[in-house]
Amino acid sequence: MKSVRLSHRSIAVARLVLAGSLAAWAIAGSGAARAQENAPAWDVYGDTWVATDGLGRALPTFEEVGPPRRDRTVAIFYFLWLGQHSRTGPWDITKILAAHPDAMKNANDPAWGPVSHFHHWGEPLYGYYVSRQAWVIRRHADLLAAAGVDAVICDSTNNNIYGKCVLALCRGLSESRRLGNPAPRYAAIGPFGDANRVVAELYDTLYAPGICADSWFRWDGKPLILADPATLLGRQLNDRHDVSRELAPGHTLGQSFAAAAAFDGVGGCFPTWRETGSAMTLTLFEGGPGGRPVVSGRFRDVQDNGWVYLKTPTPLPAGRYYLEMSQPRGRVGWWAARRPVLNGGEAFADGRPAEGGMTLGLQEPGSRI
Repeated sequence: MKSVRLSHRSIAVARLVLAGSLAAWAIAGSGAARAQENAPAWDVYGDTWVATDGLGRALPTFEEVGPPRRDRTVAIFYFLWLGQHSRTGPWDITKILAAHPDAMKNANDPAWGPVSHFHHWGEPLYGYYVSRQAWVIRRHADLLAAAGVDAVICDSTNNNIYGKCVLALCRGLSESRRLGNPAPRYAAIGPFGDANRVVAELYDTLYAPGICADSWFRWDGKPLILADPATLLGRQLNDRHDVSRELAPGHTLGQSFAAAAAFDGVGGCFPTWRETGSAMTLTLFEGGPGGRPVVSGRFRDVQDNGWVYLKTPTPLPAGRYYLEMSQPRGRVGWWAARRPVLNGGEAFADGRPAEGGMTLGLQEPGSRI
């Protein structure tokens, strides 16, 4: 995952509150996206177009905004979930209210359709499409290029990258560029907390295979993912979990493991059941319970369901180790799988073998972003 770099300049953007379905901004910079152009662009002079919508709102003209500024990069939030969570409907709120005006006063009116299924506020320009439709992607690419948009930032804040849609989008953007249209390039925004899953899936799905590399938006020369680098500390040996084990005062939970290479950090994923102010101690031992303690750390204000890593003063060599959690304050536990998942490792409770396996991650020396 070292080929995916998270720009520190992006962190402030990642903390923005997303509002609306099409939010755009200009990032001050060196015109990085425009410098990426490798082929002659087909200029349809979109910056000369004028338009007025049905509410009488007109696009600004040259007199209001002035000439293009080449030291700006323009990005727009883009969503890939259409048709991915529910396939009923389409449920069009405008049409529902036109046919059933009393439904506005009755949330249980059957005209609304199934609870929790996605609804459109109105029929889109290209019909009720789904996010993998190639023709719609191409049309979006054309219109966004005409508007001077350099990047589409796809929403993965719910820990879902919509992999098939990402591939369809990048292929559509690449095809548009191949034909000479300066289509925008792809980037992603991850969860505001732990973004390990999103970054790993994007790396495995898109970046490692090198799929449609010409459609990746790069910042400082690297594919851009908006996420907090502080959450991307390690490589998960086990991130599968289906049970949360709460740590009671006076007790311990632990996991032994075999490190195949040197590392300088080890941790796990810890729930607090939405409580704030929870704390715990992590201690790393050589071998197993009862082995020589290597390093220990106290962690306060543990983030619910976040990955927490214990740093070692210097890189440790490959070998067998044991990570133990103790001294809880407030509600705090350790996410685990009911069945063992780590070869050469087992879970422990109060120093004795227990069922299943705890979540566990290692940080390779020099991997901190």
